[in-house]
Amino acid sequence: MNKGCCLKLFIILLYSLIIFGADFDPMITNVYETETNDRTIATVITTDCSLDRTKGPFKLDGNDVVFKYGSGYPTLNYSKTPSYELCVTCGTGTTTSSCLEVDVHPNSPPVFQDWPIKTLTLKAVDTGEDESVYTVQATDPDSTDNLVYELIDIPTDYKDYFTLDETTGEIKTAIDLKYATVDTIPIKVNVSDGKNEVGPMTVVVRLTDLNPRPVFTNLPANVTIPEDAEAGDTIITLTFNDANIVDRTNFDPVCSVFPNSESYKFNYDTTSSKLKLVAVPDGDTLLDYESTNFYNISCVVNDGYLDSEGAYINLFVENINEAPTFNKDLYTCNLYESEAGVSNCDLPITITDEEGQSYNTILLSGNNSERFRLDQNTNKLTFNTNYDVDENAMPETVVVTVAAVDSRGKTGTSKIQINVRDVNDNDPDFGLNSQQSISVGADTGLGILGSVTADDIDSDNNGEVTYTLAGGSVSALAYVNVLNTGEIMYTNKYDYSLAGQTHYLEVLAKDKGSPQRTSTATVAVQFQTTTTTTTAPTGNQNIQVINNSGTSGSSSSSSNSGTSSSSSSSVLDDSTNVALLATLLSLLALAGLAGLLCCCCRGGCFSGGGGNSLCDCECFKKKTVKEEYHRRIRLQPRRVEQPKAIEPPPKTEIVEEVEEIERPQQYIVEEVLEEPRVMTSNSYGYTSSTVPYYNHAYNGYYY
Repeated sequence: MNKGCCLKLFIILLYSLIIFGADFDPMITNVYETETNDRTIATVITTDCSLDRTKGPFKLDGNDVVFKYGSGYPTLNYSKTPSYELCVTCGTGTTTSSCLEVDVHPNSPPVFQDWPIKTLTLKAVDTGEDESVYTVQATDPDSTDNLVYELIDIPTDYKDYFTLDETTGEIKTAIDLKYATVDTIPIKVNVSDGKNEVGPMTVVVRLTDLNPRPVFTNLPANVTIPEDAEAGDTIITLTFNDANIVDRTNFDPVCSVFPNSESYKFNYDTTSSKLKLVAVPDGDTLLDYESTNFYNISCVVNDGYLDSEGAYINLFVENINEAPTFNKDLYTCNLYESEAGVSNCDLPITITDEEGQSYNTILLSGNNSERFRLDQNTNKLTFNTNYDVDENAMPETVVVTVAAVDSRGKTGTSKIQINVRDVNDNDPDFGLNSQQSISVGADTGLGILGSVTADDIDSDNNGEVTYTLAGGSVSALAYVNVLNTGEIMYTNKYDYSLAGQTHYLEVLAKDKGSPQRTSTATVAVQFQTTTTTTTAPTGNQNIQVINNSGTSGSSSSSSNSGTSSSSSSSVLDDSTNVALLATLLSLLALAGLAGLLCCCCRGGCFSGGGGNSLCDCECFKKKTVKEEYHRRIRLQPRRVEQPKAIEPPPKTEIVEEVEEIERPQQYIVEEVLEEPRVMTSNSYGYTSSTVPYYNHAYNGYYY
């Protein structure tokens, strides 16, 4: 080929390169496999070009070839595809094409500046919260990478001491280092560019002048305390210290108790630094070995930053023999006066001994306790002696002490209030006044003549006595009555035909107890024969007691003032002689009447026993209803103090001068409100027949 031909061929080739080889600018470019942002990597010079998109994460945007990252595009991976060839086709008729070479560069890891370790020294007591202590630095050859820092493998003891800024790598304190309790703190940091993570780099922080914890100098400790320790007693005095503390205002321990339910029993005194049993108003004990015999008490003191550690007390409760206890402080027992062992009460006593020991129940001496006895098996309390409260012989209210003594001699006590109630066990007692006499003269004024009195040594209603007329002769009842106060009332002027006679009244004294008790007294009413001049009585007349010898003694009473004169110096002027003579004549009259009655009933006397005579026995055979009533009354037992028999006086010449006076029959009289008492002829010369009585309202006798 000649030179002209070769030159011509070279010119044609050069022209082609000019036309088709300049389609890309540049023709070769680079991308990094860690790229994550879209960017233009080349420009197509010609127009109307298209790019084969099937090759890599690239796109033709106008005349720009763009690297694309994200959904729909494959990621770059140097190990799989280190290079891409991008070809474009241009032209509308005759087409031409050109290719671009894209080389993938692998990612370079970050590099720490102070790799692999950095040591720092800090003074703990001078380093506060949020202070910068160090900044971790790293570089990345791939300038487009963003670096991220991270703390790793942080121990729990100092996890919260420091913080790390993940963007800048700055390390700051998270707390005041006075809270720090360790002197060497390794901080491990990793850095990542998104593709590669490098590390860890270690930053060692050495702390000096650590804040020391406060300490108890006498804890832990084991303490033993008796269960009978009194409230307010000291358990232990706490001693504690902190060398760095300045303000001790709130430098006080706080203690917790196990079991927590009994923490109320303990208290810490900040003034004396003593742990004590809580003081209670009544000074009672708080501990009980039988319920809780061990406590664990933990105490903590804080200097403002750190708590003390390992401070506790093992509190052991010592068992002490305790006195038995009663279920009540005071028991009440109601008794009635009685003989020993009769009246009793059941006491609701329950005794508890914490140690389960046996015990004896006794009454302690003193305050009349010897008069009572307590059965510890049945808890019955009764009299130890015959007990009588009448006339204050023994107290009605007694408070005794009951004691329970265990087998070791420990004694618990309680009180028993014993109320002894009176029993109606005494009759009203007339004493020497059970037989009395009273004189009524012609000039005696109507009114109170005197009174009878019976004493009842029982108390209250049992000893309150009232009086009533229980019986007596008609002659006396017509003129004399007895009030419920025991006063003898002269109600009507007596018939002078009774002068020189003595008639009898029976007075019943009864108390208000239940059952009611009674007694009787006899009053002899002497109707005098002498005429005296006196004023009407305003007080009591002389009431005389008839004794066994037939004489009478004067009981103390008041009489009306005035003068009196006797019309005769005869022995009959003496009312006592008249009474004795009247009694003797009455007995003789009764004896004659009895003989006459016997004669009639045997058929003798006036008609020889035939009927319809004065002594006709048929009249004696008829019994009235009232006689039957009194017959039954006589059969009923009753307690009556019988008056002493009146001895007839010796015969004297005076008796011979007095005309024989037949004593009228005397009857048992019935009051409206009281049943009559029948008196036999053997006692007072009364006869037993139909009983008439005199009613003042109707001025007549009733049968």
